[in-house]
Amino acid sequence: MKLKEGTVKVLIKYIKNTFWMISEKVVKIIFAIIMARYLGADSYGLLMYAYSFVFIFSPFFSLGLDTVTEKHLISSPKKEKTYLATVFFMKVVGSSIAFIFIFISWLFLPTGQEDKILIGLLGLSFFFQQVSVFDLFFRANILAKYISFAKFSGLLVKGFIIVVLLYLDASLIWFAASYAIETFISFIITGIFYYKKRRETRGTLIDFKLINKLITESLPLMFAGIAIVLYSRIDQIMLKHYLSSSAVGVYSVAVQLAESWYFVPIAIASSVFPAIVKAKKKSEELYYQTLHYFSGITITFSFLVILIFVFFGKSLILLLYGEDYIGVSTVLSIYSFAGVMAAFGVFWGKWVVIENLQLFQFYMQVGVAVLNIILNVTFIPYWGIEGAAIATAVSYTLGFVLTGALSKKLRKMTGIMLASIFTLGLYPFFKYQLKKYI
Repeated sequence: MKLKEGTVKVLIKYIKNTFWMISEKVVKIIFAIIMARYLGADSYGLLMYAYSFVFIFSPFFSLGLDTVTEKHLISSPKKEKTYLATVFFMKVVGSSIAFIFIFISWLFLPTGQEDKILIGLLGLSFFFQQVSVFDLFFRANILAKYISFAKFSGLLVKGFIIVVLLYLDASLIWFAASYAIETFISFIITGIFYYKKRRETRGTLIDFKLINKLITESLPLMFAGIAIVLYSRIDQIMLKHYLSSSAVGVYSVAVQLAESWYFVPIAIASSVFPAIVKAKKKSEELYYQTLHYFSGITITFSFLVILIFVFFGKSLILLLYGEDYIGVSTVLSIYSFAGVMAAFGVFWGKWVVIENLQLFQFYMQVGVAVLNIILNVTFIPYWGIEGAAIATAVSYTLGFVLTGALSKKLRKMTGIMLASIFTLGLYPFFKYQLKKYI
């Protein structure tokens, strides 16, 4: 198949954009592996418990605004300044609410002072990460290299701090502080890049009428986000309650490795999101073909990852994390099956926003969260960390399939999902032509 010169140029632009996003994530994973290996299961478990606790409040930091705002920046570039200023204001308010909830929860936490300090510092990290609305501008304009450079800079500073802290055998509190320093540096550098690249557009800085519109669109996504963080992090909090910090550390490593490739579908979906929105404007047929094609790529990749983790998981654990985490391999194999739905779920989320079906996304995620909590409560006392992995894989799969089957509005995308899964993601490669998607 011969592609036109213009098509090739745009395709290369998408590939470069994806490469920058993937590179930043790879470096982040490397630093996480270093920390897990040298801190040990118990200390790393405490840090991940604090991180999971703060992560539960993350939807209040973001308010579900990211994909919604990105969609409007693509379709209405002349209103860029108004959208970014308004969303920044909304996120600052949301972050303040999140901190209030975190502080209130401290009153009921059966933990020591160190755990509360860890949670506070990691909360600060989430604040700088979420209020950085400049990322949305760069993603909407396929300029991910600026985001990646900013995050690389923060990561390098964090990496240097981690090396020094490990050498000094420092307190875990200082490791948590390195997360806040990393996101603060990235926030400042991204802001500088935006100041240089911004468009000279008209508009008020904060549009309070726009706030109502954005809240209407994003609120279901925020509540869906709450459900997502509950079923993605509640298992680690429950493991500390039922078992120990060491169990959290071991399980966290399994989750970290099983999800280490999730940045691939996220990067691909973020890079091609402008193409998906443009395809929607041209025709419904082209729109769904585009979704099918790119989601098929990620599903094929997910099955390859499963094979690697099932057959080589134990060797990878020993090589990357050491003897402390030898019991992770079984959990890794089980948890990796959730990756198929995670890969498709990224494109499902984009589709939901474009179609304004955020309420259905909320219903689905609530169903998954409730099922996941029930299964965790049932499985963890009997099967420990393996039970937590089974609960996640089962609830994730059933949530997508059942919700899609029960709602007429979701069935078309559910059909695309099932066709891709049953053909290992290869079906769209044979049916469609790549040149239609650019």
